[in-house]
Amino acid sequence: MINKYSYRKTASITDFIVQINTYRELFEKIPKLPQIQENLLRCSTLRSALFSSRIEGNTLELSEVESGFSKTKEKKEVFQVLNGLKFVRSYQGEAKKEFIYEAHEIVMDGLTTELGRFRSEPSAIFNNAGNAVYIPPLPNKIPELMFEFFKFINEINVDIVSVPIAHFAIEKIHPFLDGNGRVGRILMNWHLKRLGYGFAGLITFEEYLENNRDKYYSSLETEGTDITEFAEFILKAISESAQKVLLELKNTEDAKPEDTLMPRRAEILLIVREQRMVSFDQIKRRFLAVNTRTIHYDLQYLLSKKLIQKLGATRGVVYVPK
Repeated sequence: MINKYSYRKTASITDFIVQINTYRELFEKIPKLPQIQENLLRCSTLRSALFSSRIEGNTLELSEVESGFSKTKEKKEVFQVLNGLKFVRSYQGEAKKEFIYEAHEIVMDGLTTELGRFRSEPSAIFNNAGNAVYIPPLPNKIPELMFEFFKFINEINVDIVSVPIAHFAIEKIHPFLDGNGRVGRILMNWHLKRLGYGFAGLITFEEYLENNRDKYYSSLETEGTDITEFAEFILKAISESAQKVLLELKNTEDAKPEDTLMPRRAEILLIVREQRMVSFDQIKRRFLAVNTRTIHYDLQYLLSKKLIQKLGATRGVVYVPK
């Protein structure tokens, strides 16, 4: 099935490929501080998870997700996509059935009756009016089609256009009863990383897809084997997302020292600034699971950066804002 799809080498596709390759070269040349990149990665991964969920109808805003984990269904959906992204980005093997099963289990836990296995019944894709717009292959065809899919994705080494082709194909195969979109998009993250276009996990093409949801769905509804429109759309999403990453990294060149802190050190600094005067024991009570020596290292780092200062001696020491 996947080998039948083709695209025309339009001027737009050529331009997007040039842009993406240029952005990748620039990204590799930009000096990156580990602390800044970790903060950006945490934010971008959360945004990817949120916007992938919003495509499926989730209504949460970024501020609501950042407020912390809760047991609401919508937050559960977002955090499961978040865990799915972390899983595929750390996966080192080839694409295979067990890999996609585990991704589905992580993303769809508690959200579907057929978890971590291909669907065993016919399915259909409906539009907002409730009309069937696409009838996917019957269940008995799925193992063969997915074998072709894995073979295609594993044999491609450099072709960035294979990303939209693979995403289009898996959405048309529709291998799962539910969760095909979410799993398909986290697989795009893995595919991009495998081809060398992962941008260290910092791109959030899902935000572009969500902002252009109607176009995303309409181009997925393409009939026939020519998927040029869809390829142009996905490549544009990747290009614009990569450009956004470069701008974010450039903006961090003038970042203040506190903007580059690791999460725990940033929280310690916030505690000191809010409380105005805190003891080591007060800070330790906030981080009970963290080794005492580690917290001392954190405080020494904040002192060395002149973000806080120490008053007193021995057991009477307190920390105040610089």
